Amino acid sequence: MTEQDIVAMCEAVDAGTLSVELLGGQTWDEAYSGNMQFRFANGFGLLVFNDCGEWDYIDSYIAPDGTETEVDWFDAPLLLDWEPKHFARWGITTGYLNKPLPADQL
Repeated sequence: MTEQDIVAMCEAVDAGTLSVELLGGQTWDEAYSGNMQFRFANGFGLLVFNDCGEWDYIDSYIAPDGTETEVDWFDAPLLLDWEPKHFARWGITTGYLNKPLPADQL
């Protein structure tokens, strides 16, 4: 999996063409800080560091077989700064990060 593959999946979620689920049983705000796990509809996953309620960075990605690979920032600088444009599509529906989507984009 390349950096571009991961960014493409993330952009597909933002575009509404790929669904993603926030795992772990806590909302983004309830967890407040630490790694949050997301699973894409295609079986891949991401661990994202939630820094006091802010999307900080993509920590690692998880293959459908469960293999986890930490992101190397020197080899994948796009992942360091990438963050959603539509947090609600990521299951982040509370807090200041969430901006309401128009009804036709849900």
